[in-house]
Amino acid sequence: MINILCVSNLVDQIIYGMFSELKSFGYKAYIIATSEEQEKIIKKINCIPIRIPNYGGKINFKAIKNIRRVIKQHHIHVTYCINSSDLSNALFASLGTTTKVVAYRGTQAKIRKTDPTYYLGILNPRVDHVVCATMDIKEALKKHYPSEALTYNPKPYKLEWVAEAEENPKRINKIPENAFVVICIALTKGRPFKGLTQLIEGMQLINNNDIHLVHIGDYEESDYQLAQNGKNAAQIHLIGKKDNAINYLPNADVCICPSTRDASPRSLREAMACGISCIVTDIPGARDLVVNQKTGLVIPPNNPKAIAEALSFLAENRKLNKAFGKAGKEYIQKAFSMDTYLERFDKVFRKVVKK
Repeated sequence: MINILCVSNLVDQIIYGMFSELKSFGYKAYIIATSEEQEKIIKKINCIPIRIPNYGGKINFKAIKNIRRVIKQHHIHVTYCINSSDLSNALFASLGTTTKVVAYRGTQAKIRKTDPTYYLGILNPRVDHVVCATMDIKEALKKHYPSEALTYNPKPYKLEWVAEAEENPKRINKIPENAFVVICIALTKGRPFKGLTQLIEGMQLINNNDIHLVHIGDYEESDYQLAQNGKNAAQIHLIGKKDNAINYLPNADVCICPSTRDASPRSLREAMACGISCIVTDIPGARDLVVNQKTGLVIPPNNPKAIAEALSFLAENRKLNKAFGKAGKEYIQKAFSMDTYLERFDKVFRKVVKK
Protein backbone atom coordinates (compact mmCIF):
# COMPACT_ATOMS: atom_id res chain seq x y z
CA MET A 1 0.00 0.00 0.00
CA ILE A 2 1.34 3.43 -1.00
CA ASN A 3 0.13 6.42 1.01
CA ILE A 4 -0.19 9.46 -1.22
CA LEU A 5 -1.09 13.04 -0.34
CA CYS A 6 -2.38 15.57 -2.85
CA VAL A 7 -1.39 19.08 -1.77
CA SER A 8 -3.52 21.74 -3.41
CA ASN A 9 -5.79 24.54 -2.27
CA LEU A 10 -7.72 24.24 -5.55
CA VAL A 11 -8.40 20.67 -6.71
CA ASP A 12 -10.20 20.21 -10.02
CA GLN A 13 -12.43 17.47 -11.38
CA ILE A 14 -9.56 15.64 -13.07
CA ILE A 15 -7.56 15.35 -9.83
CA TYR A 16 -10.64 14.13 -7.96
CA GLY A 17 -11.24 11.54 -10.68
CA MET A 18 -7.61 10.45 -10.69
CA PHE A 19 -7.33 10.04 -6.91
CA SER A 20 -10.65 8.22 -6.64
CA GLU A 21 -9.35 5.57 -9.05
CA LEU A 22 -5.82 5.30 -7.61
CA LYS A 23 -7.28 3.08 -4.88
CA SER A 24 -7.60 0.25 -7.39
CA PHE A 25 -3.84 0.55 -8.04
CA GLY A 26 -3.03 -0.03 -4.37
CA TYR A 27 -2.95 3.50 -2.97
CA LYS A 28 -4.39 5.08 0.14
CA ALA A 29 -5.27 8.57 -1.04
CA TYR A 30 -5.33 11.70 1.10
CA ILE A 31 -6.35 15.08 -0.34
CA ILE A 32 -6.01 18.52 1.23
CA ALA A 33 -9.41 20.19 1.73
CA THR A 34 -9.55 23.93 2.43
CA SER A 35 -13.35 24.15 2.56
CA GLU A 36 -16.34 22.14 3.75
CA GLU A 37 -17.49 21.74 0.16
CA GLN A 38 -14.15 20.19 -0.85
CA GLU A 39 -14.26 17.91 2.17
CA LYS A 40 -17.67 16.57 1.13
CA ILE A 41 -16.47 15.90 -2.43
CA ILE A 42 -13.38 14.05 -1.21
CA LYS A 43 -15.44 11.84 1.09
CA LYS A 44 -17.86 11.15 -1.76
CA ILE A 45 -15.06 9.73 -3.92
CA ASN A 46 -13.91 7.58 -0.99
CA CYS A 47 -10.64 9.39 -0.42
CA ILE A 48 -9.53 10.84 2.91
CA PRO A 49 -9.92 14.63 3.30
CA ILE A 50 -7.30 16.51 5.30
CA ARG A 51 -8.90 19.75 6.41
CA ILE A 52 -6.58 22.74 6.74
CA PRO A 53 -7.30 26.49 6.45
CA ASN A 54 -7.13 28.04 3.00
CA TYR A 55 -3.61 29.25 2.30
CA GLY A 56 -1.72 31.39 -0.15
CA GLY A 57 1.87 32.32 -0.84
CA LYS A 58 4.96 30.17 -1.23
CA ILE A 59 5.78 30.27 2.47
CA ASN A 60 2.75 29.87 4.68
CA PHE A 61 3.81 28.70 8.13
CA LYS A 62 0.36 27.42 9.13
CA ALA A 63 0.06 25.41 5.91
CA ILE A 64 3.61 24.05 6.32
CA LYS A 65 2.88 22.97 9.89
CA ASN A 66 -0.37 21.25 8.89
CA ILE A 67 1.07 19.50 5.85
CA ARG A 68 4.06 18.30 7.89
CA ARG A 69 1.72 16.90 10.54
CA VAL A 70 -0.16 14.93 7.88
CA ILE A 71 3.02 13.60 6.27
CA LYS A 72 4.34 12.29 9.57
CA GLN A 73 1.04 11.11 11.08
CA HIS A 74 -0.06 9.13 8.02
CA HIS A 75 3.40 8.00 6.88
CA ILE A 76 2.99 9.59 3.45
CA HIS A 77 5.19 7.97 0.81
CA VAL A 78 4.49 10.45 -2.00
CA THR A 79 3.41 14.08 -1.86
CA TYR A 80 1.90 15.32 -5.14
CA CYS A 81 1.80 19.10 -5.61
CA ILE A 82 -0.33 20.92 -8.16
CA ASN A 83 0.94 24.52 -8.32
CA SER A 84 3.93 26.59 -7.20
CA SER A 85 2.60 27.59 -3.77
CA ASP A 86 1.54 23.98 -3.07
CA LEU A 87 4.99 22.76 -4.06
CA SER A 88 6.91 25.33 -2.03
CA ASN A 89 4.93 24.73 1.15
CA ALA A 90 5.09 20.96 0.73
CA LEU A 91 8.86 21.06 0.25
CA PHE A 92 9.29 22.92 3.53
CA ALA A 93 6.83 20.57 5.23
CA SER A 94 8.67 17.47 4.04
CA LEU A 95 12.09 18.49 5.36
CA GLY A 96 13.56 15.66 7.39
CA THR A 97 10.92 13.13 6.26
CA THR A 98 11.16 10.28 3.77
CA THR A 99 8.24 11.40 1.61
CA LYS A 100 9.01 11.85 -2.09
CA VAL A 101 7.85 15.05 -3.76
CA VAL A 102 6.28 14.95 -7.24
CA ALA A 103 5.43 18.26 -8.89
CA TYR A 104 2.97 19.08 -11.66
CA ARG A 105 3.99 21.66 -14.25
CA GLY A 106 1.15 23.02 -16.35
CA THR A 107 2.56 26.37 -17.46
CA GLN A 108 5.00 27.31 -20.18
CA ALA A 109 6.18 30.41 -18.32
CA LYS A 110 9.96 30.64 -18.54
CA ILE A 111 11.95 29.60 -15.50
CA ARG A 112 14.45 32.26 -14.46
CA LYS A 113 17.47 30.87 -12.62
CA THR A 114 18.27 34.39 -11.45
CA ASP A 115 14.96 34.54 -9.55
CA PRO A 116 15.47 32.93 -6.11
CA THR A 117 11.75 32.20 -5.69
CA TYR A 118 12.06 29.40 -8.27
CA TYR A 119 14.38 27.56 -5.89
CA LEU A 120 11.54 27.44 -3.39
CA GLY A 121 9.64 25.29 -5.87
CA ILE A 122 10.31 23.85 -9.30
CA LEU A 123 14.12 24.30 -9.16
CA ASN A 124 14.44 22.88 -5.67
CA PRO A 125 16.80 19.86 -5.75
CA ARG A 126 14.42 17.96 -3.47
CA VAL A 127 11.79 17.69 -6.20
CA ASP A 128 11.98 14.01 -7.18
CA HIS A 129 9.93 14.10 -10.39
CA VAL A 130 7.93 16.52 -12.53
CA VAL A 131 4.81 15.56 -14.45
CA CYS A 132 4.38 17.86 -17.48
CA ALA A 133 1.05 18.81 -19.03
CA THR A 134 2.51 19.27 -22.52
CA MET A 135 5.50 17.98 -24.45
CA ASP A 136 6.77 21.56 -24.85
CA ILE A 137 6.92 21.93 -21.07
CA LYS A 138 8.88 18.70 -20.79
CA GLU A 139 11.35 19.86 -23.43
CA ALA A 140 11.82 23.19 -21.64
CA LEU A 141 12.45 21.46 -18.30
CA LYS A 142 15.21 19.32 -19.78
CA LYS A 143 17.46 22.33 -19.17
CA HIS A 144 16.95 21.79 -15.45
CA TYR A 145 16.18 18.08 -15.02
CA PRO A 146 17.45 14.78 -16.39
CA SER A 147 15.00 13.16 -18.81
CA GLU A 148 14.26 10.30 -16.43
CA ALA A 149 12.87 12.78 -13.88
CA LEU A 150 10.30 14.13 -16.35
CA THR A 151 7.06 12.61 -17.59
CA TYR A 152 4.70 13.96 -20.24
CA ASN A 153 1.12 13.18 -19.24
CA PRO A 154 -1.65 15.26 -20.86
CA LYS A 155 -4.79 15.73 -18.79
CA PRO A 156 -7.59 13.27 -19.56
CA TYR A 157 -11.30 13.82 -19.85
CA LYS A 158 -14.32 11.58 -19.37
CA LEU A 159 -17.48 12.13 -21.41
CA GLU A 160 -19.64 11.57 -18.32
CA TRP A 161 -18.15 14.72 -16.77
CA VAL A 162 -20.31 16.83 -19.10
CA ALA A 163 -23.49 14.82 -18.55
CA GLU A 164 -25.00 17.33 -16.11
CA ALA A 165 -24.22 20.24 -18.44
CA GLU A 166 -25.84 18.45 -21.38
CA GLU A 167 -28.93 17.74 -19.29
CA ASN A 168 -29.17 21.33 -18.02
CA PRO A 169 -27.81 23.58 -20.79
CA LYS A 170 -27.88 27.37 -20.45
CA ARG A 171 -28.33 30.02 -23.11
CA ILE A 172 -28.11 33.80 -23.28
CA ASN A 173 -31.68 35.04 -23.83
CA LYS A 174 -30.70 37.99 -26.01
CA ILE A 175 -29.04 35.72 -28.60
CA PRO A 176 -31.36 34.67 -31.47
CA GLU A 177 -32.26 30.98 -31.73
CA ASN A 178 -30.61 30.54 -35.15
CA ALA A 179 -27.39 32.35 -34.17
CA PHE A 180 -23.97 30.78 -34.60
CA VAL A 181 -22.70 30.86 -31.01
CA VAL A 182 -19.00 31.12 -30.24
CA ILE A 183 -17.96 30.61 -26.63
CA CYS A 184 -14.73 31.50 -24.87
CA ILE A 185 -14.23 30.49 -21.23
CA ALA A 186 -11.21 32.16 -19.66
CA LEU A 187 -10.16 34.38 -16.78
CA THR A 188 -8.55 37.25 -18.65
CA LYS A 189 -8.21 40.14 -16.19
CA GLY A 190 -4.50 40.85 -15.79
CA ARG A 191 -3.77 38.05 -18.27
CA PRO A 192 -3.43 39.61 -21.73
CA PHE A 193 -1.90 36.39 -23.07
CA LYS A 194 -5.39 34.84 -22.94
CA GLY A 195 -6.12 36.78 -26.13
CA LEU A 196 -9.51 38.33 -25.32
CA THR A 197 -8.48 41.64 -26.91
CA GLN A 198 -7.58 39.90 -30.17
CA LEU A 199 -10.81 37.90 -30.05
CA ILE A 200 -12.93 41.03 -29.68
CA GLU A 201 -10.97 42.75 -32.46
CA GLY A 202 -11.62 39.71 -34.66
CA MET A 203 -15.33 39.82 -33.88
CA GLN A 204 -15.44 43.47 -34.92
CA LEU A 205 -14.05 42.51 -38.35
CA ILE A 206 -16.83 39.99 -39.07
CA ASN A 207 -19.51 40.77 -41.65
CA ASN A 208 -22.06 38.19 -40.50
CA ASN A 209 -24.88 39.16 -38.17
CA ASP A 210 -25.53 35.53 -37.18
CA ILE A 211 -22.23 35.13 -35.30
CA HIS A 212 -22.44 35.86 -31.57
CA LEU A 213 -19.58 35.66 -29.07
CA VAL A 214 -20.15 34.69 -25.43
CA HIS A 215 -17.17 35.26 -23.14
CA ILE A 216 -17.35 33.76 -19.63
CA GLY A 217 -14.81 34.99 -17.11
CA ASP A 218 -13.42 38.26 -15.81
CA TYR A 219 -12.05 40.90 -18.16
CA GLU A 220 -10.38 44.28 -18.35
CA GLU A 221 -12.43 47.46 -18.62
CA SER A 222 -10.52 48.23 -21.84
CA ASP A 223 -11.81 45.00 -23.39
CA TYR A 224 -15.36 45.85 -22.35
CA GLN A 225 -15.06 49.24 -24.02
CA LEU A 226 -13.56 47.64 -27.12
CA ALA A 227 -16.53 45.30 -27.33
CA GLN A 228 -19.09 48.08 -26.80
CA ASN A 229 -17.67 50.57 -29.26
CA GLY A 230 -17.31 48.45 -32.39
CA LYS A 231 -19.76 47.79 -35.21
CA ASN A 232 -20.66 44.33 -33.86
CA ALA A 233 -21.22 45.37 -30.24
CA ALA A 234 -24.64 43.71 -30.16
CA GLN A 235 -23.03 40.38 -31.09
CA ILE A 236 -20.47 40.37 -28.25
CA HIS A 237 -21.64 39.25 -24.82
CA LEU A 238 -19.20 39.53 -21.90
CA ILE A 239 -21.17 37.87 -19.10
CA GLY A 240 -18.49 37.67 -16.39
CA LYS A 241 -17.63 34.78 -14.11
CA LYS A 242 -20.08 31.90 -13.84
CA ASP A 243 -19.85 28.93 -11.49
CA ASN A 244 -21.63 26.82 -14.10
CA ALA A 245 -19.68 27.97 -17.15
CA ILE A 246 -19.63 24.44 -18.57
CA ASN A 247 -23.45 24.51 -18.85
CA TYR A 248 -23.19 27.12 -21.62
CA LEU A 249 -21.20 24.78 -23.88
CA PRO A 250 -23.92 22.41 -25.14
CA ASN A 251 -25.78 25.31 -26.83
CA ALA A 252 -22.62 26.65 -28.48
CA ASP A 253 -21.42 25.93 -31.99
CA VAL A 254 -17.72 26.63 -31.44
CA CYS A 255 -15.38 26.94 -28.47
CA ILE A 256 -12.42 29.22 -29.09
CA CYS A 257 -9.09 29.61 -27.29
CA PRO A 258 -7.40 32.76 -28.71
CA SER A 259 -4.42 32.70 -26.31
CA THR A 260 -0.94 33.78 -27.29
CA ARG A 261 0.42 31.58 -24.46
CA ASP A 262 -1.40 28.81 -22.63
CA ALA A 263 -1.03 25.25 -21.40
CA SER A 264 -3.84 22.79 -22.04
CA PRO A 265 -7.16 24.56 -21.39
CA ARG A 266 -9.84 22.49 -19.66
CA SER A 267 -12.59 24.37 -21.51
CA LEU A 268 -11.41 22.82 -24.78
CA ARG A 269 -11.71 19.31 -23.34
CA GLU A 270 -15.16 20.14 -22.00
CA ALA A 271 -16.23 21.46 -25.40
CA MET A 272 -14.90 18.42 -27.23
CA ALA A 273 -16.70 16.11 -24.78
CA CYS A 274 -19.90 18.01 -25.60
CA GLY A 275 -19.30 17.47 -29.32
CA ILE A 276 -18.43 21.12 -29.96
CA SER A 277 -15.77 22.02 -32.53
CA CYS A 278 -12.82 24.10 -31.39
CA ILE A 279 -10.64 26.90 -32.72
CA VAL A 280 -7.22 27.26 -31.11
CA THR A 281 -4.13 29.30 -31.79
CA ASP A 282 -0.98 27.54 -32.95
CA ILE A 283 0.74 27.57 -29.56
CA PRO A 284 2.17 24.76 -27.40
CA GLY A 285 -0.47 23.00 -25.35
CA ALA A 286 -3.64 24.22 -27.04
CA ARG A 287 -2.64 22.90 -30.46
CA ASP A 288 -2.08 19.45 -28.94
CA LEU A 289 -5.83 19.13 -28.36
CA VAL A 290 -7.15 20.00 -31.81
CA VAL A 291 -6.49 18.18 -35.07
CA ASN A 292 -6.60 20.91 -37.72
CA GLN A 293 -9.40 20.49 -40.29
CA LYS A 294 -10.62 17.34 -38.49
CA THR A 295 -11.79 18.35 -35.01
CA GLY A 296 -11.55 22.10 -35.51
CA LEU A 297 -9.19 24.78 -36.76
CA VAL A 298 -5.68 25.84 -35.72
CA ILE A 299 -4.92 29.49 -36.53
CA PRO A 300 -1.97 31.86 -36.02
CA PRO A 301 -1.77 33.53 -32.59
CA ASN A 302 -2.21 37.28 -32.08
CA ASN A 303 -4.12 37.58 -35.34
CA PRO A 304 -7.66 39.11 -35.23
CA LYS A 305 -8.04 38.70 -38.99
CA ALA A 306 -7.39 34.95 -38.73
CA ILE A 307 -9.98 34.74 -35.94
CA ALA A 308 -12.57 36.55 -38.07
CA GLU A 309 -11.88 34.33 -41.07
CA ALA A 310 -12.06 31.09 -39.04
CA LEU A 311 -15.35 32.05 -37.37
CA SER A 312 -16.87 33.20 -40.66
CA PHE A 313 -15.80 29.98 -42.41
CA LEU A 314 -17.37 27.70 -39.81
CA ALA A 315 -20.54 29.80 -39.59
CA GLU A 316 -20.94 29.48 -43.35
CA ASN A 317 -20.22 25.73 -43.25
CA ARG A 318 -22.33 24.53 -40.34
CA LYS A 319 -22.53 20.93 -41.54
CA LEU A 320 -18.72 20.72 -41.60
CA ASN A 321 -18.59 22.39 -38.19
CA LYS A 322 -20.91 19.72 -36.78
CA ALA A 323 -18.65 17.03 -38.25
CA PHE A 324 -15.64 18.63 -36.54
CA GLY A 325 -17.50 18.51 -33.24
CA LYS A 326 -18.42 14.84 -33.64
CA ALA A 327 -14.83 13.94 -34.53
CA GLY A 328 -13.57 15.93 -31.55
CA LYS A 329 -15.77 13.96 -29.16
CA GLU A 330 -14.39 10.69 -30.52
CA TYR A 331 -10.83 12.04 -30.31
CA ILE A 332 -11.05 13.18 -26.67
CA GLN A 333 -12.46 9.80 -25.69
CA LYS A 334 -9.71 7.86 -27.48
CA ALA A 335 -6.57 9.99 -27.08
CA PHE A 336 -7.14 11.39 -23.57
CA SER A 337 -8.41 8.45 -21.55
CA MET A 338 -8.25 8.31 -17.76
CA ASP A 339 -6.80 4.77 -17.89
CA THR A 340 -3.67 5.94 -19.71
CA TYR A 341 -3.37 8.96 -17.42
CA LEU A 342 -3.53 6.77 -14.32
CA GLU A 343 -1.06 4.21 -15.63
CA ARG A 344 1.54 6.94 -16.23
CA PHE A 345 1.05 8.42 -12.77
CA ASP A 346 1.24 4.99 -11.14
CA LYS A 347 4.55 4.39 -12.90
CA VAL A 348 5.91 7.74 -11.68
CA PHE A 349 4.78 7.30 -8.07
CA ARG A 350 6.17 3.74 -7.79
CA LYS A 351 9.43 4.84 -9.37
CA VAL A 352 10.06 7.65 -6.86
CA VAL A 353 9.08 5.48 -3.89
CA LYS A 354 11.72 2.95 -4.89
CA LYS A 355 14.48 5.60 -5.11
